[in-house]
Amino acid sequence: MALGPVCFAQEWELGVVAGYGVHRDVTVTNASGSAKAGFKPGLAAGAVAGHNMYPYLSGEMRYTYRFSDLRVKGNGQEAAFKGESHAVHYDLLYLPGDADSAIRPFVAGGGGIMFYRGTGKEVVYQPLNKFALLTKTQEVEPLI
Repeated sequence: MALGPVCFAQEWELGVVAGYGVHRDVTVTNASGSAKAGFKPGLAAGAVAGHNMYPYLSGEMRYTYRFSDLRVKGNGQEAAFKGESHAVHYDLLYLPGDADSAIRPFVAGGGGIMFYRGTGKEVVYQPLNKFALLTKTQEVEPLI
């Protein structure tokens, strides 16, 4: 905080973020019924680096790490497995208005990748294994 006043005229900004993430579960259906699969809510932490390129255009590179276990739930049962997710993306920000304003709205858009990984200990039997089997696997998805 003591160095805050020095940073006002800088082109680059660095920061940390923290929060609580909630994923939307998906429904898995087969002949024996249905269950919900997804991630448990969990803490998130990350970093952001911003570059003020022009008066109305800026860019931000972001990384977020989510502490979220995988889960399948349904029919009064739940199976859980340790997991995590990583998001890396770049956003362009359009900043209309005065740069000296106390509040400056913006519009952001960009893309990157989301990396999901199961990290728990695999077991022979899991409840609800007819719908999903939670394993040590990983998946990379595009992020918009």
